[in-house]
Amino acid sequence: MDATELDYCRQKARESDIDAYLAALFLREPQRRTIFAIEAFAGELKRIARNMREPMLAQIKLQWWREALERVGKGKPDAHPVLTALAPLLQGARLQLDSFATLIDAREAELASEASDPLGSAQALLRLKHEAIADPAHLPVEIIDQAARALAIGRALRLHQPYGGMEPHALCMRAGAHIEAVSKFVSKETLPLVLPLASLKLSLDRFARARFSADNAVLEPPIYQRQWAMLRAMWRGRL
Repeated sequence: MDATELDYCRQKARESDIDAYLAALFLREPQRRTIFAIEAFAGELKRIARNMREPMLAQIKLQWWREALERVGKGKPDAHPVLTALAPLLQGARLQLDSFATLIDAREAELASEASDPLGSAQALLRLKHEAIADPAHLPVEIIDQAARALAIGRALRLHQPYGGMEPHALCMRAGAHIEAVSKFVSKETLPLVLPLASLKLSLDRFARARFSADNAVLEPPIYQRQWAMLRAMWRGRL
């Protein structure tokens, strides 16, 4: 990944998910740039879902990404900075093409679902990122999925969207339980993978102080508070 590709992926990662971007800053190289590339890829898929109102057009674009990744695996990447950044990872067998395909499939399933449950894509993305930094770090897949469930609930709460037919206070309790379960398993090596949960805890606290009223709650903490929460978690070695 050259400097131009790195800058592009870094910017797209920040635009896609500010919490995931801030968490990646706690990783060492080359893991940090790997996560930037993965988050930039996830951002491309997210923009398809957000910007294309016609489902058929969105499916065509998702299929383009499937085929483009296959060409990357064959050593023939298209001239796209995200694809060229991912090329060394796929061609060196550092990451599996199926892991990226699973994320695309999850996004496609969300497009087809009226409920638009983000859990599938949250799980696929977190598993992909874990695969990228798993050596020597390792988390059980059940714990990765617990973290993904908390992030999916957090996304629904922050967007004031219904989730699973549950009341907001019950969602906060469920997300908090998932975070607590994850915190028991993380280590210094795996903590950056789930650091966005430290930011989510701030949102849950804000929601609780607003008595779980979306009308009274401002759930997006300022960036400096997110950074401090993540830094404190790293100091403590737990969420």
